Amino acid sequence: MFRTKQDVDRHAASVLGRLKNEKEKNSRGYQIARLYFDVSEYEVAKRYLTSFLSVRETVPQAHKLMGHIFLKTNEKEKALACYKRALGLDGSQKDLIIKICELCTQVPMDPERARFWLEKAEQTCPGNDVIFRLREMIAQNSGDEDFQELENLITSELTQRPEDVSLRVKLLRFYLKSGKLDHAYNVAVQTDRTMAFTDSLEWYETLLDVYYAYKGKTGCRGDLRFYTQFLHTLRNVVYLRLCYREPVACAEVLHQFDQVLQEAVQIPNQQEDDWMSFLTEMTGQFFFSCGTLLLKRAQKGGLSWKDVIPLASVCYLLNNSIITIDSRSEWFVSASKDKKSMYEHLHMISNFRRSQGGHTLQALGKGDTATWTQKLRQQYCRQQGREKLYDTVFTLPDMRAKKDSSYLIKNRTYTDNVLLFPSRRQMRSFDSGCYRLHPQSLTNFIWLALQRYSCKDKAQPYYGFDIFEDLVYSVKNMSVGGAESLCQLDTDVFLIASVCCAALRHQEMIHMGHSDPTQPDFLPLSLTKPLCTQEQADWWLAAYKFHTNTVKDNFSKMRHTLQRGIETVRLVAGHGVSVNLIIHIARSLEVKASEMKQLGPQFTLNVTDTETRAEFYWEQALEMLNRLDKNRNPHVPKHRLFKDDTDQDLDEATIKALTSEVQYAVGCAAMKKNKYEDAINIFDKLHTPYASLNSAKIYKVLAEQERSRDAPVGREQHQILLTKARDAIYRTFDLLQGDKKHELNKSVQQHYDEIESQLMSVAEWGDDEEPSQYHTPTAIQMDGDVSSPDHSTPRDKSKTKSPAAQVSFNTSDAGRHIRPSPEHMDAKIRSLAYSQESLVKMVLARNEELVKFNSQLVEALRENREVITQLKELNKSVQQHYDEIESQLMSVAEWGDDEEPSQYHTPTAIQMDGDVSSPDHSTPRDKSRTKSPAAQVSFNTSDAGRHIRPSPEHMDAKIRSLAYSQESLVKMVLARNEELVKFNSQLVEALRENREVITQLKTEELARQFKKNFEEVQELVRATESASPAKNTNSSANVSKSQDVSVTEEEEEDDDSEEESIMFEKRATLTYFENDEWKKLGMGNLKILYNDDLNGNQIDMETDDKQKVCNHVICREHSIKLENQKRACMWSAQDFSTDEPVRRDFKAAFSSVAAAEEFAKSFMEGVSLARDSELSEKISHEMDTPVIFSHGDATGGQTRILVSQSEASSATSMGGSSQCETRIQPGESEGSQSAASSLTGEGVSATDASSVVSCSPELSALLSSFLEEDQKR
Repeated sequence: MFRTKQDVDRHAASVLGRLKNEKEKNSRGYQIARLYFDVSEYEVAKRYLTSFLSVRETVPQAHKLMGHIFLKTNEKEKALACYKRALGLDGSQKDLIIKICELCTQVPMDPERARFWLEKAEQTCPGNDVIFRLREMIAQNSGDEDFQELENLITSELTQRPEDVSLRVKLLRFYLKSGKLDHAYNVAVQTDRTMAFTDSLEWYETLLDVYYAYKGKTGCRGDLRFYTQFLHTLRNVVYLRLCYREPVACAEVLHQFDQVLQEAVQIPNQQEDDWMSFLTEMTGQFFFSCGTLLLKRAQKGGLSWKDVIPLASVCYLLNNSIITIDSRSEWFVSASKDKKSMYEHLHMISNFRRSQGGHTLQALGKGDTATWTQKLRQQYCRQQGREKLYDTVFTLPDMRAKKDSSYLIKNRTYTDNVLLFPSRRQMRSFDSGCYRLHPQSLTNFIWLALQRYSCKDKAQPYYGFDIFEDLVYSVKNMSVGGAESLCQLDTDVFLIASVCCAALRHQEMIHMGHSDPTQPDFLPLSLTKPLCTQEQADWWLAAYKFHTNTVKDNFSKMRHTLQRGIETVRLVAGHGVSVNLIIHIARSLEVKASEMKQLGPQFTLNVTDTETRAEFYWEQALEMLNRLDKNRNPHVPKHRLFKDDTDQDLDEATIKALTSEVQYAVGCAAMKKNKYEDAINIFDKLHTPYASLNSAKIYKVLAEQERSRDAPVGREQHQILLTKARDAIYRTFDLLQGDKKHELNKSVQQHYDEIESQLMSVAEWGDDEEPSQYHTPTAIQMDGDVSSPDHSTPRDKSKTKSPAAQVSFNTSDAGRHIRPSPEHMDAKIRSLAYSQESLVKMVLARNEELVKFNSQLVEALRENREVITQLKELNKSVQQHYDEIESQLMSVAEWGDDEEPSQYHTPTAIQMDGDVSSPDHSTPRDKSRTKSPAAQVSFNTSDAGRHIRPSPEHMDAKIRSLAYSQESLVKMVLARNEELVKFNSQLVEALRENREVITQLKTEELARQFKKNFEEVQELVRATESASPAKNTNSSANVSKSQDVSVTEEEEEDDDSEEESIMFEKRATLTYFENDEWKKLGMGNLKILYNDDLNGNQIDMETDDKQKVCNHVICREHSIKLENQKRACMWSAQDFSTDEPVRRDFKAAFSSVAAAEEFAKSFMEGVSLARDSELSEKISHEMDTPVIFSHGDATGGQTRILVSQSEASSATSMGGSSQCETRIQPGESEGSQSAASSLTGEGVSATDASSVVSCSPELSALLSSFLEEDQKR
């Protein structure tokens, strides 16, 4: 409640000030005394408590508090008396019995009185550790020389607590004191081989005393079993003292290690594999300990880092050159059960020394490691260097006096060994072999992780620490945090968060700098301060003990600690984890899932669970970012498990960037779950190449699904989705912006090639398949993405929709200006080339059809002429026969009455237009076949094979049928001709856009290729027009001829259609510097505009009286500075607001500092954009000059278009001359003329005959009519 003495003083004065009776004041003394006790003011608390006991002496709580006060002031006998008095007043306080027993072991007491309290403690709190200590004290003070009771007491207690290292130490100390050295040695060896107390310095120091005593008694010469245990113990004592003791104590035991190691190598005739491997390992441990001791002395200030680093590096290099114990060797595999644990521990410490030494070498080594290693070997790996190392490590005189028996001096390992610098691959192997050495230490894992991760990395790698492999891998319910629900992913996330916080602290330490700049950033683990907080270390220890079922004491406290940590990593309410840390955890889990996929299919389930947990963190991060964006900061608890304050540095831009990343991750998760609609909606809002590429992948997958459907609608959807996929690839090219080193370049190109090939195959469907009505090989616009048609053929709702059809796609751009990338342009050019090739093929096919129809029409007309000729000949032959018959009838009329006259009357001759000549092959008619029934005249003819002459009705019907057939053919030809005209217009449009592309790219190679294509298409168009039946064929159908009438086109003033968006606009006063003074130009709105044509910004200002006083483009050489308390901005530029361009120094004064800073920021953005677009004043005189394109004839109206010189030269190189005349057909509207003029330029200006590009009149008319129709649509 109160934190300081001043707070308690104010409270006590306030309470006591309201009381007037002294007795009442004393009665408040207990409460005030407790407050002073809590703030460690024991004397003041004692004074108030004494005044309270003076009026209320029988209160047991007051005597108990007084005992606590005496215990804090180290008055143990008075504290014991107070506890006894409190227990006498209230006998139910069992905790006081334990307190009294504990004090009995610390103050002199009669054994009988101690036994009284021991019996009370055994009745109330059996099994307590205090009871054992009291028993031990009584046994030691009893004066019994037998010690049997004490031994029995310790051994009986060990049966109940076999993992209590203090009992083990007491037993060995008891054996040493009682002289039972053999028994002590056997118990020590047997216990040590279990490797149960590898982290206890007290245990190994006791073992060392036992081994020295045993060696002094027996000598142990040649006893390999003894030296194995002795050296192993010495190594452990050296390492643990390096962790917890001062350098002098470390050097003392290291010197012992050196002397004993020399004794061991001198044992004769001992060449067993296990012994030789053990000696080799101890040699490596010795050099590793020497290097670490040197660094510890430099850390404590005993030596300089400059002097220590070379010697320590040599020791670590020697350590790395000594190989680790091979766990696959025969002696290791066939070891007995009692040696197995020790050998496995040796294998782990072997990997540990190489891991620690290798990582430290990487921190010490600078520059070329090979050269550095060779230099160290030349300088120090000699006898002189060995002497220097010995004198630096062992500084005491008695140590230096024993050089003759030193392993470091006598052994040749130091001078003969090859120094090897470790590789990163070796370090991974050593790390994986040693991380289980200290599984309960979180700092151990963090130290290993920091060797592979730093704050510069976005995510942590997969470490592969499988400490909790027996736990369930994941849980589904993330809203609870019970201790029983602990899983492997919880421990992984906890480690990731701890490593991230440790990396932040380590980075801060590096930024603060060391007192000595030569000090390395990383030291061995034994010299490193704890890398985690105490709360984090307690959670890891609790998790490990619950996992291994070794929780003995403080069960409820450990359970509470574990539960709080689980709730934190699962982001249960009040977790206190920052959004940056949550995003970092999600990234790291995705990396882990990705690396686990490469380990094999047996990890598939774990990969899925890991991705699910990562998705959970992405969603939580997105929710927190949305709250931060709305200035709704999350609640932060007072005690946070992971203290990460990076959320305080989040500005609006950072939040936006993080939101984009999180949304992309959520979209990828939806994509993996086949939730394509959600994924597309997310990716369309993002402006990253990864998002657009994923959109293309989704469209491609959906297109494949539609392809499997046989219905025509499915084929149409297939093509639509492929087009959307290609559009997404175009957008990816734009976002990459020609970054040749980007990792997506190769995959994007592969996806584009696949999609383009599929689109080509769709366009080449056979006649037996129904092609899509949406696939029209028209030109692709270069200034934006191609969108699919918004309309579609109505579908039968009764049919089951495919997954792709059920998705509603939104591919609209978010409005951000994206400059087309070279890859985008290249892809569209290739697509345009294919589209153009398709058009040419279609035109050629149409021409072939027209030729066929023309030949059929000519053949039909030829047949008609032959028929008419035959009719004329037949009419002539009939007339001859008629004359003959008429003359005969006249002769019959002169016959007598007894003769029967002819019943035939005179037929009218058939008159035919034109000359009809009788066939040369005709023969006289067979008169027998014209026999009259009345006269039954018999004709005799010599030609029996002549055809019957058609009747007039027959000829009339045949002529009408022929005329109908001819009219049908003419209509068919006209229809085909109209289709040809449409395709010609489409081809012309494609050529126009192709020319625009080449003009934009401005590459001579493309221009030459385009010129070739343009000439081929021009020849094709002229051939098509010459083959048109509407102009070359005379038919009986009424085909009217168009008359050329010149129509004058009025020049229209082109409004400023340049897309200029306002980037900045504020009121300002503008002045310029001239003749050593600032002259005022005026006051008005100062604007910064974005020019889409230049892809740059320009500054424009008009005064309030509409006078333009500033107009120039922001170039890459420009700079700006703020002055006059940052309310004015100054810059220099070439001003074009005057009649002649003039360089001026401008100064704009604003009403506020914020407005000036905003202008300066927008100005520098324009400079950055100018660098990207290469806008420079230095080459302004080399920029393109305006050129005029002209349409018109010599008689009048012309349409003149302003373009650049480069465009004009490019157009001229494509087949045009220096003149251009385009005749406008009569009947064309002014809209078609304006449309035709808009085809080739952006503005209207006076004609420049030297810069005019020509085209054929027929092609110009065709273009004009097509553009008129397009404008009407």
